[in-house]
Amino acid sequence: MLRNRYNLQKLMTFYIKVMVTTITLFAVIMAIFKIHDIFGSMNQTLMSGVNRTSLVINVEQAEANQFAKNIIQTPSKVKNLQNFFQLNSADYLTYSQNHSNEEDFYFLPNQAADFMQNNNSNRIAFTLNQESQGIILTPDNPGGVRVDAKKLTSEGLYYGVPLINDATFQSFGSVIVNFPIKNLDDNLSTYSL
Repeated sequence: MLRNRYNLQKLMTFYIKVMVTTITLFAVIMAIFKIHDIFGSMNQTLMSGVNRTSLVINVEQAEANQFAKNIIQTPSKVKNLQNFFQLNSADYLTYSQNHSNEEDFYFLPNQAADFMQNNNSNRIAFTLNQESQGIILTPDNPGGVRVDAKKLTSEGLYYGVPLINDATFQSFGSVIVNFPIKNLDDNLSTYSL
């Protein structure tokens, strides 16, 4: 009888060891799968955020490119831009009124203000190669402020677009459009890790 009891005790010890090993192995395997899922989800979220960032940047760059293209679309618009730099505000307004037809009034500060409002940008800077000053337009100051072109800086998320002469294919200036970082933050807020 003692022998049977000893065998039963060995059998129970073996059974306990097998159960503990099985449960531990199962828990380790499940933890590995869970960690794999977490890393997969994290990578997917990261890729979604990168793709969304890329989309936002491409859209904003396209908007800046289109704005720059629109302000130099015709020779008269190029001349208008040059006069925006060379004339004071009152003379430039008079020039724009005199050189616009009844259906098309082209006043660069209005174009810039409309662009900033419709595209949620917060600053547009213009420079021309032959000018020593640049002009910065903001929603608060759509008429612009003249600054030394060499000291013109942009902060945050901005897109520079060269102004290209269609006849010579030479750059004659640039437009820098600033967008608030908040645009990007808002678009990425759904992709938190």
